Amino acid sequence: MNISVFIGRRLSFSESSTAADKSSRRSGASAGVPIAIGGIAIAVVIMMISLSVVLGFKEEIRRKIVGFTSEMTVFPQSRTLASAPCMKLSEQLISTITTTLPEAVCDGVIEIPGIIKTDSAFVGVMVKAYADTARGFGFISSHLVEGAMPSPPAESEDPSLPARPEIVLSAANATKLRLAVGDNVDMHFVTNEAMRTRRVTVSGIYDTHLGEYDSRFVYSTPDMARSVAKMPGDCVTALEINGIAAERLPDAIASLSASLLNLSSQTTGSDYYGLDNVLHSGQAYFSWLDLLDTNVVVILVLMALVSGFTLISSMFILILERVRTIGILKSLGATNSQIRGVFIYMAERLVVRGLIIGNLIGLGFILLQHFLHIIPLDAEAYFLSYVPVDLAWGPFIILNAGVIVISAAVLVLPSHMIATLAPSESMRYE
Repeated sequence: MNISVFIGRRLSFSESSTAADKSSRRSGASAGVPIAIGGIAIAVVIMMISLSVVLGFKEEIRRKIVGFTSEMTVFPQSRTLASAPCMKLSEQLISTITTTLPEAVCDGVIEIPGIIKTDSAFVGVMVKAYADTARGFGFISSHLVEGAMPSPPAESEDPSLPARPEIVLSAANATKLRLAVGDNVDMHFVTNEAMRTRRVTVSGIYDTHLGEYDSRFVYSTPDMARSVAKMPGDCVTALEINGIAAERLPDAIASLSASLLNLSSQTTGSDYYGLDNVLHSGQAYFSWLDLLDTNVVVILVLMALVSGFTLISSMFILILERVRTIGILKSLGATNSQIRGVFIYMAERLVVRGLIIGNLIGLGFILLQHFLHIIPLDAEAYFLSYVPVDLAWGPFIILNAGVIVISAAVLVLPSHMIATLAPSESMRYE
C-alpha cells in the first residue's frame, strides 16, 4: 500500500495525534472541514440541477417541435400552398430511406391549408392527418386538454345528411374562435384552384404551450383530408421520418439528402423529392436553446472556482492543524512529496464526502421535480408549464469524476507549503 494513502487513512478529521493539534482544534480551526464539505456539496447540487434543467429544456422543446414537424420530412418538390400533390409511397422510396437509415420510422401525412371561420373571427390553419392515426396522433393525444382525437365519420342516420368530419384544434384557436368541444364550424379550403367548404365538429382541444405551432395546426382524419384534396387513398402529401438519435441527426440528414438526390437522378422529374428537417424548421427555438449552454458553462465555471477556493482554504487549515505531525514525519525520513500525498488524500476524502451529500440532495430534488413538478413556469414565456429536468446519468457521472480530478489538481499547489516547513521549527510549533 502507498505510504501516503496509509498515513492519510490513519489521520482523522475529528481526532489529532498530538496535544498541540487537539488544542488547535478546540480553538476552532477544525471548522474548515464542514465548510469544505458544505462548499463542495452546494457546488455539486447547483451544477447537477443546472445540467438537468438545461438538458430537460432541450429534450422537451425538441420533442414538441418534432411532434409537430418530425425530424425529417420527404415531400414532392412541386409542393405548394395552393395545391396538395399526390405522393405515392413507392417501394423504391421506402427502400432508399430504410437502407440509408435502418432505424427510421416513417409516417405518411396529408397536409392541406384551410381557414376556420366563425361569425366573430377566422384563422388560417394547416389541417394535418396521418395515414396511420394510431401512431401519428400519439404526440397530440398526449397534450389533449379536453375531448378526444378525431375518428372517421360514422354513417349518418339520415341518408340525406352527409357524415360530419371531426377536427382537433389548439386551445389558443379555440379561445380566439370561441369554440368548444362538440361545436360545429365551417372550414374553407383552396386546393387545385378550387374552393371547398366542409362543416366539421370540434372533437377535442389540445395545448402544447408552443404558441407558433399551436396556432398553425389542426388535426383530422385521413378520410376527411383526402376527400377535400380529391386525393386517391394510396396518396399522401409528405412522408415524415422519426426515430433518429439527436446526436446523429445532422449526419442522417446529409446521408438521406444524398440518397434522395441519387434516387431522383435515376427516375423521372415527377419523382424528384425534397427534404426538410427539424433543425431548419425549428431553427429559432434551437438557437434559443443553444444560448442556455452558455449559461450552464458560466455556472459550472463559477462553481468550480468556488469549490477550488474552498478546497485550497481547507488544505491550508489541514496543514496548519498538523504542523507538528509534519515535523515528526520529516524527522522520520518522509519526503515532501509523500507528505503532500497524505494531505491531498485527506482533502480528497472531504471532496468525496461533499460529492455524496451533494448527489443525494441534487438527485432528490431532481426526482421530486421530475415526478411532482413542484416548480412551475410561465408557459407563455417558456413554452412549458413547469421546469423540466432530465435524469442524465452519463453527464452526472462525468461531472462527479471531473470534480474529483480537478480538485486533486487544484490541491497540488497549496500542498507545496509543506516543503517550506523545517522539522526543527515545526516540532516547536504551538
